[in-house]
Amino acid sequence: MTARFTPPPSWPPVPDGWTPPPGWQPDPSWPPAPPGWNFWSDAAPGAPAPAASVGGSWITLGHPSQAFIYEACTPQVSLDGSLVARGWGTHPLPVTPVDATLQVHVPYLGAKAGRASVVLPAGQGVELRYEAPSVVFLRGAIAGGGEKPRSPGYRGVMTLNWIAIGVAAIAVAVVVTMLLTG
Repeated sequence: MTARFTPPPSWPPVPDGWTPPPGWQPDPSWPPAPPGWNFWSDAAPGAPAPAASVGGSWITLGHPSQAFIYEACTPQVSLDGSLVARGWGTHPLPVTPVDATLQVHVPYLGAKAGRASVVLPAGQGVELRYEAPSVVFLRGAIAGGGEKPRSPGYRGVMTLNWIAIGVAAIAVAVVVTMLLTG
């Protein structure tokens, strides 16, 4: 096998078989590579980045289905302050040689909504899931081992929805009764 260039997940993808020419530098507008990122991996051209290049660590970013406003937002994942991923879905994470703080938030109206963080242990691969809150300015939740975390505020939002439905049903019943009885 030959070594191939593997850019960090926050950088644009490179064409199969592309190798940086001598003296090449990444675009200064790109976020810095995560600490300990391995730019070279042993893989056949066209093969997906091997788990070893990112240490077998993953994070899946999700949000409650009733919180559809999140579809207009792009969550951001940082590792010790360096952007490592953007967008909903599953993203690879690097394994770091030292403990590192993983932070997730959703930019919303100029604020960092749904903030959540966790410390990743040095040299270990992990599988994480992030769930944005049901109420935008609450904290998000991160769980390990692939377990889906409970969306903060979900129970309260659903309770308020059922109360609103009940009030609307009573109002309709009152109006119908008034119309029928004249």
